[in-house]
Amino acid sequence: MGDASGMGQVFKTTRGEETCAIKVIHEAVERVRDVLANEIPDSKYVIPILESESRNGQTFLRMPLADHSLGSFRKTRPHGKLTIEEVISALRDIATSLADIGPHVTHRDIKPDNVLWYGGRWCLTDFGLARIAEATTATFTMKGWGTKEYIAPELLTGDRASGKSDIYALGVAAYLLLMGKYPFEKHGPISTEDIFQWHLNGEIPRPDSGSSQLD
Repeated sequence: MGDASGMGQVFKTTRGEETCAIKVIHEAVERVRDVLANEIPDSKYVIPILESESRNGQTFLRMPLADHSLGSFRKTRPHGKLTIEEVISALRDIATSLADIGPHVTHRDIKPDNVLWYGGRWCLTDFGLARIAEATTATFTMKGWGTKEYIAPELLTGDRASGKSDIYALGVAAYLLLMGKYPFEKHGPISTEDIFQWHLNGEIPRPDSGSSQLD
């Protein structure tokens, strides 16, 4: 049974003694397949693409099966907050993955659901919105794409994504992991337009995690 994820569906498959994840994406985003399969640099903090194949109008990506996502792990913690030690561990791993991929590709959708626990560390996955960092004139831009809670302000004004956009999203994720809520939340959910306005003009609140140095 497949779970919706990004631009496709993900299935758990077993072949002999090997269990993997298969992601299925539409051929309309074949450029994404090329980025995923050929242009993401090797890093032990990135879930690898083991195999890719296209047929019948779809592209199939075979990947190792991770244990769980950082997003699902957060939801198991009291009030949706990780401990300071857990937050530091996660942020260190994600930041390392961004340092590894930064010269080559911009992820464009950094969020806890796209970070998986695999091989004893947190690893980045789902490069469905990725764009090659140096391809400034590429037609494959996907401007405006991303997850509204994490989208950097420059993407809302039509500017090109960069490594800074990923760092911005990581900052939002860090606040969520520390506080159990988004930095723009006050008394409950707000509209998409209000979220966008906060990204553009809002005041960033100081966390109250219990560690003044981390805050």
